[in-house]
Amino acid sequence: MIKTKSPTYSENIYFALYTFILMFAPPILSQVNILIPLAMFSLIMLLTKYYKVVHRIFELRIIKNTMLLYLFFLLYAIVVMLISMGINYEFTSVIVKDIYRYLILIPAMWVSIIYLLSVFSFKKYGKKDIINFFLMAGILEFILVLLSFINPNIKQMFISVMYKNTGQQVFLAKTLNVDSSTVRFFGFANTLLDSFGYCMGVLAVVAMFLGIIYRKRYVIISFCLLFSTALNSRTGVLIFLIGLLLMLSFFVIRGDFKPLFWVLGILAVVGLLFMIGNQVFSVSASNQTWNWIISGLNSILSIFTGESTSTYDVADVLFSESFWVLPKGINLIVGSGYEVTSSLNGLLTFHSDVGYINLIWQFGIIGFLMILSPFIYMFNYAIKKSRGLNSFFYLFLIFTFFFVMIKFDATSYTPGTPLLIMLLLIVNIEGIGNEIE
Repeated sequence: MIKTKSPTYSENIYFALYTFILMFAPPILSQVNILIPLAMFSLIMLLTKYYKVVHRIFELRIIKNTMLLYLFFLLYAIVVMLISMGINYEFTSVIVKDIYRYLILIPAMWVSIIYLLSVFSFKKYGKKDIINFFLMAGILEFILVLLSFINPNIKQMFISVMYKNTGQQVFLAKTLNVDSSTVRFFGFANTLLDSFGYCMGVLAVVAMFLGIIYRKRYVIISFCLLFSTALNSRTGVLIFLIGLLLMLSFFVIRGDFKPLFWVLGILAVVGLLFMIGNQVFSVSASNQTWNWIISGLNSILSIFTGESTSTYDVADVLFSESFWVLPKGINLIVGSGYEVTSSLNGLLTFHSDVGYINLIWQFGIIGFLMILSPFIYMFNYAIKKSRGLNSFFYLFLIFTFFFVMIKFDATSYTPGTPLLIMLLLIVNIEGIGNEIE
């Protein structure tokens, strides 16, 4: 039997703050992503204090093969982007930003993940303790969201700092005929868009999963996280509902009635909260945010019902033909070296938010398959090692990963990416700490 130890109070605080920075990268430094100093600190610790356990971590087949697959993609991506800079010099500034992302941010994310895996295995934490660190980080973000929601001055201060330190125009922009700074952007993070919703939605499902199986207090945590994503990204609400429906299906198939009734009860509570919200927020100062949430959900549901919502919202744009334009000729195979998330200052006549489309434009079908390969490998490995309800949970992670790729590139560094990778890898680190004693 594998021996595990519980973290101390100070360790809980330390790792909650660490995972908060890793996922949300709060923009407290001007024009410098805080992930970079976090990774530098992590690298120093790995080379000085945890070098023995790092060696054991890299002996794990899943870590070694995942790293190799990603390295192959990285080499390919750099070659494509450098060639593109030489051919399409007008795209140089855009490609340089992507090189920074692939050579600096994503490796920094992996260094931080390896650090966490090493420390967690060294200290012999159990899987549930590790998950708790991420949930505590989510609750910390929830507190910031709640402060922004309660006090408009705090919200405007956060938006001002986020805009100043990231330079992202979206924090001040009007999108889809709504003022984003009015109806959303509650909280404090490097992004509060769909990738934020993906992270909070998955965390909410994780908490609900633990609430049904272990302790009911996790249910309260789940609703706090759901609140956080509902105010910022309707994608997270949809992910939460998908998670509940998949749980419901699992318990129905198993004939496990006690947790089945819990899931049905939670779905009823969610429906009741929406009814109450409709009554409360429709006559309050927050009615713009509420209308934005409802219009987005209606727009998404219209995809499946075929009914027109008579609004110009997320689904209308996301599934328009202009968002699904593929490159032609050799660019379709090897890529053009640049994304099409914007019109690139008028250089393009279209743009797309779709993760699949952007990866194919940037790296072609070859690069697209290469960047997906590490994730597919981790998914396959986790499924093989899981049983029962854990299998359902990994199926949920697989489904939501490919689902959100419709909206953004989930293979890059986003709030949800380190969370997803850690959830897939922690099953492999238990016992290492006992082996190196």
